[in-house]
Amino acid sequence: SFQVSNFYFLVCFVVFLSYLLVKNGFIVDNQILYIIGAIFFASLGTAITRFLPFFLLKDRVGSPLLKYLQDTMPLLIMTLLVFFTLKDIPWRQTYGIYEISGILCAIVCFLLFKNSVLSIFSGIIFYLLVIRIF
Repeated sequence: SFQVSNFYFLVCFVVFLSYLLVKNGFIVDNQILYIIGAIFFASLGTAITRFLPFFLLKDRVGSPLLKYLQDTMPLLIMTLLVFFTLKDIPWRQTYGIYEISGILCAIVCFLLFKNSVLSIFSGIIFYLLVIRIF
């Protein structure tokens, strides 16, 4: 597709430009080559993980498995993010009151308004206000 070709063109252009800069003596440090290589391979890994499902699953458009994953993955990812954020809370110092109150604010806001973005931002803003005030 057009976006894929633009992405690869940009990555190739950055690598080629860095090669020219190193070859002509403008950059003589090997650390810049390490940075450029890291950028290239991180871009390549990102591109592979983004585009690989389209190539592997293009024949299974109406699959019940894909429909199930489409319905359940957002909830699963949000649950994992919540547990990941609660992992490093100093439970013995604050008992997690601030964090749990922010999560409860987001849940109540979502149940009232059925708007994910509003509930996420309300939970974040409430949490930030609570930790600044108390």
